[in-house]
Amino acid sequence: MKANLMSRWKAGLVAVVALAAGGILINAFAVTVSATISRPPPKSGANLAPPLPDISGKQLLPDALFAACHEPLHGYRCIDYLAAAIALQTLPKAVGEAQLRQWILTDTSPLGLKSRILCLIMFEPQPGVPFNPPWITPDLVPIVDGVPFAKKFGGLGGRGPGPPVDYFDYCYMHGQWTTRRYQLATTEQLQAALARFVAMLQAEIDPVMAAQFPMLEIDQEFYAAEIESPPPAPADRPAAVKPGP
Repeated sequence: MKANLMSRWKAGLVAVVALAAGGILINAFAVTVSATISRPPPKSGANLAPPLPDISGKQLLPDALFAACHEPLHGYRCIDYLAAAIALQTLPKAVGEAQLRQWILTDTSPLGLKSRILCLIMFEPQPGVPFNPPWITPDLVPIVDGVPFAKKFGGLGGRGPGPPVDYFDYCYMHGQWTTRRYQLATTEQLQAALARFVAMLQAEIDPVMAAQFPMLEIDQEFYAAEIESPPPAPADRPAAVKPGP
């Protein structure tokens, strides 16, 4: 029996080493990425999403709102995404959807993370319709008290996510424009939302596992940076949005 337990322990150790060697970050916020990205068929019949209005050549919202949104690990700030979301919600729904898609078409970043994050902020599941966006899933962008946080992404890899506009098209076809009304949060509201968010993350971690794997501990400094005010912008760039008073 002792030999059998030792054999199982060794097998478990080999599995952990294999995961680490494969470049997968073992933490509570790792992204599970499949080798192929499956996309369900679009809605049909009465649920078929109508075509978006043509807004090409029209300047409905400043492009600077989208440009100010940065990716996790590269200056992500909740308030920048809130500013973009609030602006999109000033437009009629269909026009706001078209504006978001137009912004996303300008995203030249390698992974298009900010486009995917903004899609998850602006779209939500539609009753009775499966909503499983590929690669970046809704649980990685939790919205706490109206504040969109981004979990610490790790283990991103696989075949690749595809163009960010494909991600928008999936959300548009399978989800619906959010019914949540966004508003700029005060510093106190941001801090309260952060405290609740960190508590939610802490509750997801098994204390026994956390004791064995220190990397599972919550990186509170990382998430605190998401609610900080960005530094002043240079004279040739638009000023950043700051939290409310």
